[in-house]
Amino acid sequence: MEEWLRRARVFLEEASTLTRRGIHWLACFNAQQAAELYLKAIIVSRTGVHPRPHRFT
Repeated sequence: MEEWLRRARVFLEEASTLTRRGIHWLACFNAQQAAELYLKAIIVSRTGVHPRPHRFT
């Protein structure tokens, strides 16, 4: 879980930097990635289960 939080913070910092540089499309992508990682961390902390939305069989 801590690794997801660390990665989420990096994505969010990059989104902020990109916004200041005017590269909004990439800032939005990085913000979305950060949100997904934060949500995964919340789910794992509450359920103990790692969500796997992309199953390949």
